Amino acid sequence: MSNLTSFDWWLATYLVAAGFGYAFYIGQLIVKLLLIRFASHKRIDDGLWRLGSLLETHYG
Repeated sequence: MSNLTSFDWWLATYLVAAGFGYAFYIGQLIVKLLLIRFASHKRIDDGLWRLGSLLETHYG
């Protein structure tokens, strides 16, 4: 077992968290591109408008 310092652990934790964040960001981009490719813009806008009004009704 190697002697890892506290800095090494913080660096490793930071790099792992950054990797997860980057993977999440790329996943969102892929989903967004697929939505735009396979759905019309009007359907996306209508869905977002409905979601917004639903949230406003529920939490508003």
